[in-house]
Amino acid sequence: MTEKHCIALCGALAVAACVGPLGAAALGCGPGTSGGTDAAPGDAGGAGDSGTDAAPATDAGPPPPPDLSCLGMNLPPPPVSATAAVVFTVGEAVTPGVAEIGVTVDAFDRADVAGTTVLDSVLTDATGGSLALPLGAAGWDGYLRLSGMPGDMLRTTYYYQNKAVTADGDLGALIIVGETSWIVLPGIAGVTQDPGYGAVGLQLVDCAGAGLPGATVTLSASDAMTVVRYVSDGIPNEQGTATDQEGSLVVFDALVGPLTLTLSVSPVMGAPPVAVGAITLDVRADALTAAFVTPD
Repeated sequence: MTEKHCIALCGALAVAACVGPLGAAALGCGPGTSGGTDAAPGDAGGAGDSGTDAAPATDAGPPPPPDLSCLGMNLPPPPVSATAAVVFTVGEAVTPGVAEIGVTVDAFDRADVAGTTVLDSVLTDATGGSLALPLGAAGWDGYLRLSGMPGDMLRTTYYYQNKAVTADGDLGALIIVGETSWIVLPGIAGVTQDPGYGAVGLQLVDCAGAGLPGATVTLSASDAMTVVRYVSDGIPNEQGTATDQEGSLVVFDALVGPLTLTLSVSPVMGAPPVAVGAITLDVRADALTAAFVTPD
């Protein structure tokens, strides 16, 4: 996961923190942000100096459709070694670019829901951490558990992705969510998070690695408590009906146990939606599960 997607997950996982003292715009999670530089103001000029007037604003039109060129072909290569070395950094949602030191990151097989057999483990330092993941015939398709030290006010977070790891690589920036964010976020989203349920945050990207806009999610299991909030301008929006350009969403009060989330999007404006990706993960009570989903 790139730092850009880590920042987008501020909206999906801990927007309460992102709209705190730093502000959403400071983290790129809200309106008024951009990846470029501000245009220099025109030279007003003095007497006899015509200067340069700024060009009038023009309507950029609708955003381009998502890149789905890899759909149906987006398979990881087969593993060529017995293990894969992966590196990553860990940051709290308020300051995702600041390394969290002393976070334990454990790797498990996906079937080991209880987390009884740790495949590899690392305690993060200022540079992050690395793990050696055992690769089967299809690679490593497990999950990570991020947990802080006692008293550090960090909530255990679980990470999944819908593509197996088959080679050495960089998982990018992972977020661990603070207890304050976990408590305040449901109120901002207009929901009540019951401790008997879990929460799921998804970050969706297209084939080019950009956030996937216009995506909707279908859950394999839910009840009257379950609520989906699509993130808009860094906020889980009560009126949102699909993802915006960041491609993030949150499922509050998700049923505990295995859950399959299927993502659909219209490939072009006006076209019927098609399924573009899915992920099956395990929801834990009173815990956050995060997932990174690319097109299948």
